Amino acid sequence: MFYLCEALFLLFIPLSFSLVNRAMLPMVFVESSQQLLAEKDLSIRIPNSGDKQLDALVNSYNKMLEHLHKEQLKLGEQRGFFDRLLQATPTGIVIFDFDLKVSNINAAAAGMLAISQEKAKGQSIKQLDSLLALGIAKQQVESSIINLVDGRRFRVQNSQFYDRGFKRKFMLISELTEELHATDRNSYETLIRMISHELNNTIGATNSLLEACQDYCLQMNSEDRDDFSSALKVVIDRNYNLSAFMQRLADVVHLPVPHCSPTDITPLIKSTQIMFSQQCAKRNISWQEQFELTGFIVNIDSHQFEQVLINVVKNAYEAIEENGTITISLKEEDELVILSIEDSAGALSSIDESHLFQPFYTNKADGQGVGLMLSREILNNHGFKYRFECEAGQWTRFIIEMPIC
Repeated sequence: MFYLCEALFLLFIPLSFSLVNRAMLPMVFVESSQQLLAEKDLSIRIPNSGDKQLDALVNSYNKMLEHLHKEQLKLGEQRGFFDRLLQATPTGIVIFDFDLKVSNINAAAAGMLAISQEKAKGQSIKQLDSLLALGIAKQQVESSIINLVDGRRFRVQNSQFYDRGFKRKFMLISELTEELHATDRNSYETLIRMISHELNNTIGATNSLLEACQDYCLQMNSEDRDDFSSALKVVIDRNYNLSAFMQRLADVVHLPVPHCSPTDITPLIKSTQIMFSQQCAKRNISWQEQFELTGFIVNIDSHQFEQVLINVVKNAYEAIEENGTITISLKEEDELVILSIEDSAGALSSIDESHLFQPFYTNKADGQGVGLMLSREILNNHGFKYRFECEAGQWTRFIIEMPIC
């Protein structure tokens, strides 16, 4: 019996190891599975253990890993394509997190908002320092057209999607500046041509008859002659003024391509000052110049650019009316010549500044809404950036940025 017990004991030793090994296999499987999940590496497979039942579970688990790996690759390819599409599209796209902070922004949107993609992330729209961001923050509707004081126009569309069952917002931004400028131009070109055709035909025939009627003045008695002649002259002059007005509108439509050459801008400013010196003196408006240097050379069409100076300065002294200051400054910054024309009226805040460059928009009782529209066309044709700035009741400033030669 002793030898039999010893034999059974020796037999149970390997059997014990085998049973312990089989008992540990599920633990090894669980540990391997946990390690794979922790490493998030779905490309590794768990080897078979030799146990039939456990191998069936391992094979099922490996098939699940293979399926998840394929889905991961597919999702990665889709995300890669989405990221490339997001960065390549000309439409600005801004995606917000649950706290309405920027979580993702493409290059187009960053360019429109004048901020880098890294600086934009984690900030709300109100915290972004740009004209467009300020305009977007003021809008409360899902879709709107935003007109900026520098003449640019944008369409902003707000929408939302679901992320893990919760709503998240995103924004689409499209620049419509060129498109709407072309639409405006086509609209007022058609209108002006139609009105000009009708007026010129009518004015020409009317003035011809009125001038012929002046010959009858000699046949009238002296008491009625002067009144009759004066009345005819008033009507004729009014017709000529109306014709000149239509010619000014036609000049906006048929503005020639600028013939640019390197030009010192300082003499143009001096000549503009001389032109308005009498009007400013009568209104007690002083003229100040703040030039960092003299001899700022820029590539411009001097005749057209002088028209811009005339329009802006005229608006400045008309806004002041009496007792004020017009300040013109010139400085160089980042290889740009910055021209600033400032008046002390600060009246721009009382009107809708976003419509300043739109055709025929004016806040003056006798205004035509043509001066700034013409200035906009000239500056756009030169490729210059421009904008208005205003401090209510303090000052209004028109700024033009020009590359230095």
